[in-house]
Amino acid sequence: MIPSRMMSEKGAPLRVRRTRSSTRRSGLHRVRLVDSVQPIIEGDARLRRVDRFVRAHLSQTIRLSDVAARAALSRTYFSTYFRNRTGVSFQNWLQRVRVDRALELMRDPRLSLSEIAYRCGLVEARTFQRAFVRQLGLSPSMARRHARSPE
Repeated sequence: MIPSRMMSEKGAPLRVRRTRSSTRRSGLHRVRLVDSVQPIIEGDARLRRVDRFVRAHLSQTIRLSDVAARAALSRTYFSTYFRNRTGVSFQNWLQRVRVDRALELMRDPRLSLSEIAYRCGLVEARTFQRAFVRQLGLSPSMARRHARSPE
């Protein structure tokens, strides 16, 4: 176990950031974040309302203030509430929901990557690319190849 605080040579505390493993693995081998958080969301009435709202408006811009209003909480408290309940930030969860929806849509060869990005609310090409690399360690085109290949 790595201690969260270490001491410098002068005795002052140093902060150590805990990071993920540097090895990049295919998104197919990672545990789906949405699946691991979903039972927690289903067990909480506020988070269920948020989940339904997000999935219904996935292609649109989703502001934290709108989601917090659905949960009947302030923006600041909603962020804390979501993280305490699920263990992940709302923005990270939202990005993963969008990436998972994009993976579902990638199975349809008639849809272009830009159409998929639009339907998932990741309109900018760079945002779409970054979301995939951050969540899966794969580019959207590589993820599409994996999504199309039989398991």
